[in-house]
Amino acid sequence: MSTTDTGQKRRSPTWVKVTLVLSLAANLAIIGVIAGFALRGPIWRPDRDGMAAIMRGLPQEQMRALREDLRGHGDRLREGLRGQRELSTALSTTLRAIPFDLEAFADVLVRQRGRVSELQAIGHEALVARVATMSDEERAHYADELGRAPRRNVNR
Repeated sequence: MSTTDTGQKRRSPTWVKVTLVLSLAANLAIIGVIAGFALRGPIWRPDRDGMAAIMRGLPQEQMRALREDLRGHGDRLREGLRGQRELSTALSTTLRAIPFDLEAFADVLVRQRGRVSELQAIGHEALVARVATMSDEERAHYADELGRAPRRNVNR
């Protein structure tokens, strides 16, 4: 039997692998922000987008209260992070597998996306609960703060 008779396994294009890894990196960044906020307080610059941009306008006392609210979810957040580490290992394993199994790789990403969604939901629920406790004036002030453009240091 010649080597051409054995057939070759189809390899996925490099751009597919790069896109999937970038997606994983973005999702892990989101998890890091939520977990860092819950465990140590805000770890981002206020001029970033996303959850940080939504939270930056909260009055300091509401930010402290939100941090405490998130600490109450510490076990769920830690479990989510442990699950993410396991999924990262699974992702690495699927990328190194020969032959490469694109379906297994995609499955790990689907599970990882679900884990990220769970962690985001914790942050969103805590923020909604916190805003529900605010007075009309506090919410109006919060809205005003959200409407302001972030300050940027032009000398960076």
